[in-house]
Amino acid sequence: MGKIEIKSIGKMVCDQIYPQQQPRQGFYAENSGYIELHNDSKLIQALKGIEGFDYIWVIYYLNKNTNWKPLISPPVQSIKEKIGVFASRSPYRPNQIGLSAVRLNRVEKNRLYIENFDLLHETPIIDIKPYISIYDSIENTRNGWVPDYKEEKYELYFNEIFLEKSEVVKRLTNFDLKDFCKVQLSFNPIDTTKKRVKKETDSTFVIAFRTWRITFSIEGKKVYIEDTFSGYSLEDLENQEDKYNDKEHHKGFINIYPL
Repeated sequence: MGKIEIKSIGKMVCDQIYPQQQPRQGFYAENSGYIELHNDSKLIQALKGIEGFDYIWVIYYLNKNTNWKPLISPPVQSIKEKIGVFASRSPYRPNQIGLSAVRLNRVEKNRLYIENFDLLHETPIIDIKPYISIYDSIENTRNGWVPDYKEEKYELYFNEIFLEKSEVVKRLTNFDLKDFCKVQLSFNPIDTTKKRVKKETDSTFVIAFRTWRITFSIEGKKVYIEDTFSGYSLEDLENQEDKYNDKEHHKGFINIYPL
């Protein structure tokens, strides 16, 4: 068929910027944001009637991905072997197209306010369709390699010092470390194949988010998030090289919480 041209109709607006902040399914998310359509009267007319649906399908362009993998490792601990990407919802696909069912809260002019999504900030939106339960929910279907049970969710408990420091990080960088913990530690928190996690002692671990570090411990199905700190040493900060353009943020943090 040759070249196919697809134009975006808008973009996603939310706090989630990096892939590490993205839940592996919108089903597991506890977030909110909005889709902002381009300022086009025809696009706004095209929304007529959509406010009557609780859920919508969002088709979007996976602009963070530049390559694809024919085989992937599912984010399910009980599945050890790789599967084909067409048998998965992995974002590493031959065409960078994503599909998500998200909860629609309300519509205001060219904005659709949504919840529980796995999109990132400024993801280009390609199309929107209503989720219609009598057509889209099919009973008695096989689920292939996917287990017939929901993975057990860990309860998260946040230490006061972590909450205090994470607010400072958010003020300096706009990174929401608490939200990151919800995404990364609610399921399989010490899966080193999918996460930048290191074991510190028999009961404590450190997970990395960009150049920040978070300490936590586990007791049964409970995760205790204890502290956060800079991933830079004082010697690192004295070095003029600033690969991630964030050393000033870390210096500001260390001025408040010295190493």
